[in-house]
Amino acid sequence: MERTIVVDDLTYFRALDYSVREAMKAFETSLVEAAEQTVSDIEAKVGSYPVEGYYHETENLTRYFNAIRTLQDPVNFSEKVTDNIKLFNKIYTHPVFGLKQAMPTALNKDAYWKDHEPVVVSPVIDPVTIATQKTYPSWTFDTIMTAIEGQELGTCLVGLAALVDQNNKVDGKYNPVATTWARETTVLSAAKFVARSCMPSKPTIDWQVSKEVEEYGTKVLAGYADLIENNSLTRNVRRPYEVNEKTISALLSNSENPRRCVHLCTDDKKNHYHWAVAVDNNGKYRVVDFYAKKIVTTKEYQKDPSAVLQLEFFDRN
Repeated sequence: MERTIVVDDLTYFRALDYSVREAMKAFETSLVEAAEQTVSDIEAKVGSYPVEGYYHETENLTRYFNAIRTLQDPVNFSEKVTDNIKLFNKIYTHPVFGLKQAMPTALNKDAYWKDHEPVVVSPVIDPVTIATQKTYPSWTFDTIMTAIEGQELGTCLVGLAALVDQNNKVDGKYNPVATTWARETTVLSAAKFVARSCMPSKPTIDWQVSKEVEEYGTKVLAGYADLIENNSLTRNVRRPYEVNEKTISALLSNSENPRRCVHLCTDDKKNHYHWAVAVDNNGKYRVVDFYAKKIVTTKEYQKDPSAVLQLEFFDRN
C-alpha cells in the first residue's frame, strides 16, 4: 500500500529549510579562506564565539562562523575596503536574508540602526529583529509574533516562516515552529536586538582622561605596535586597537573580566604575595592583597574570588 505524505505549510517549510541549509553549508564552506583572509586584511584576529546554528557540524563551517562573527564585531571595525569586504557586504545585504542592513559599514552608512557602532560586515534586519525591538522587554511567543503581523516580511526565510506560523495558530495562539527553524538557520545573517547597545543608541562618551595619561597611553600603544610589526614571524599581525572616544565603548564591552590577580613577589619563608582586583556591588573596583602558600592564578581567582581571598594569610613581618 502506498504511503501518503501529507504536505501542509509546516511540512513544506521544513523541506524548504533543509534545502536552504544544505546549499548554504556548501556555499559557506567554499568561502572559508576568503572570510579568514578578510579578517587578516583588516589586521584583526579571528575570534572565538558561541558557535550557533549548524556551524558546529564541520571544522570549516565553524571557521567560517567565527570569521564572519569577527567581521560583525564593532571592536574590529576598519575603514579599509577590499574586494573581499565588498563580496561579504554584497552577500550579507542580500534581500534573501531580510529587510535592511542593520549596522553602518565603511561601504554603507545608511543602516537600520544608524547610531550603532560601525562594523566591517553587517548582519541584516529581519521581521523578528524588528518585532523583538518593538516588544522589548515584554517578550513572549505571542507578543513577538503578533508584532510581526501586518509588517513587511520581505522575501526571506524568516518572513516565509512567519507567514507559515501565522497560518497555523491554534485557538488564536502562536506556536512559532517555522520561525524558530528559520532564525536558527539564518543565525549568522540575522541581526539580533540587544537592548544595551540598541536602545536608544550608543552611549554618550564623557571623556575625562587627563592629557598626560592620554599622551602616555598613545606612546605605549605605539611601542607595542613597533614591537609587533618589527618582530613578527607572520604577516598581517594585528596592531593594538586605538583607544579614543570612538572606540572606547566597543573596547570596554569586549574587554576581559576585570577581576584579575597577579603574584608580585615571595618572601624568605616562601609566602607568595598577591594583588587582586575585586568588584563591589556597585561595580566599583578595589585592590586587595593577600599572601598564599602557592601562586594563585587569575583563572583560579576568577573561578571563585571569595574562596581565594579566604586562603590562609601569613604574617608579613
